Amino acid sequence: MIHIGLCADEKFSIALGVCMTSIFESNKGSDVMVHILTKGFLEKTIEKINRTMEIYHQEVKIYQIDDSLFDGYPLSSTFPKSIYFRYLFPKILPVEIDKILYFDCDTIIVSDLLSLWSTDISDKALAAIEDQNADDITNRNRIEIFDGKYFNSGVLLMNLNYWRVHDCFTQLAHFIMENPEKCLYPDQDALNVLFHENFLCLPFKYNFQLTLIKPFEYYKLNKSKWNDVVDSFCNLSIIHYVSPAKPWYKDTVLPLTNIWRYYKQLSLWKDMPYKNRNSLSLHIKNNIRMLFGGKDALRLRGKINPVLVKKLAEYEALYDSLISSSLKKK
Repeated sequence: MIHIGLCADEKFSIALGVCMTSIFESNKGSDVMVHILTKGFLEKTIEKINRTMEIYHQEVKIYQIDDSLFDGYPLSSTFPKSIYFRYLFPKILPVEIDKILYFDCDTIIVSDLLSLWSTDISDKALAAIEDQNADDITNRNRIEIFDGKYFNSGVLLMNLNYWRVHDCFTQLAHFIMENPEKCLYPDQDALNVLFHENFLCLPFKYNFQLTLIKPFEYYKLNKSKWNDVVDSFCNLSIIHYVSPAKPWYKDTVLPLTNIWRYYKQLSLWKDMPYKNRNSLSLHIKNNIRMLFGGKDALRLRGKINPVLVKKLAEYEALYDSLISSSLKKK
C-alpha cells in the first residue's frame, strides 16, 4: 500500500481533486491510500472525493484539523495555515504507517510512484528534491544554514517513525515561533533548518519545479546540477507548478499547463470553471512575459531553455492530443 498525504481547504479543492486524479490515473497497478488533512470542505467536495475513490477502487481518508493549532505562525495570502498541516501526519496517522509520500496540491503525477515509494529512508528524516533556488546565497544567509542542501517542501517522502521518536513537530514549531523573520518560505525554511543534513536528495524528476524550464543563465543552481535537470525533464514523474500563475487560472499560458488540464478533464472537477486572477497584482503577468517570452510561450522560445525546447514540444503535442481524445469521449 502506497500512503499519500495531501493538505487543502475548500479554496484549493479543485487543485486537490485534480492532483488526486493524477495520482490514481498514474498508479492503477498499485494500491493507494490518500490521507487528506483539511480544516473543512463543502459537502459537494467530499462527495466528489468519495466518488473519485470509488471510481478508481482506491482508498481515501479525510481528517478534520483544528487550524487554531497554528495561531501565531507566519501567514500570508500565499502561505495559509494549511501549509503547516504536513507537519501533523506523524501525530495523526496510525503508528503502523511508518512513512508517507506528501504532495503539494499544485503538483501533477504523471508516472507510477512505486519506485519513489520504495526508496529506503530508514536512516533519514525524509527524502526530498532540491529547490529551484537551492544555491541562492540569500536563502542560506536568511536561515543561517551553510552546509547540506536546501530542498523544496512540495514533495516529501517522510519517515514518520523518525518524526515521532524525535518529536520533530515541536522542534519545527519552536524554530518558526522563535524566528518568524527568517521564515520567508515558512514551512520550507523550518524543514531545511531541522533536516538539511539528514535527508536523502532525489532527482529533479520527482519534483520538477516549473521555473526550471527557464534558460540556464536564470538558474540559482550550481552548474554541476544542470544535467540532472535536463535528464529529469526528459523523464518527468511529478510536475510542480510553483509559478504564481497556477494552471487553474483561465488566463495561464505557461508551458505544461495542458498536462494539468488533461487531468482536470479526467476528474470529477472537469466542469468547474477556471478561476480569474483579478486578485493577483499586475506585476505577475509582467513577470510571466519576462520569463516565458510573452503570451504564446511555445512560439516565443527566447525565455525557455533551448536544451528543453524539443522535449517540451513533444509533451505539449502529446497532452493536446490526449485532451482532444478525452473530449471526444464525452
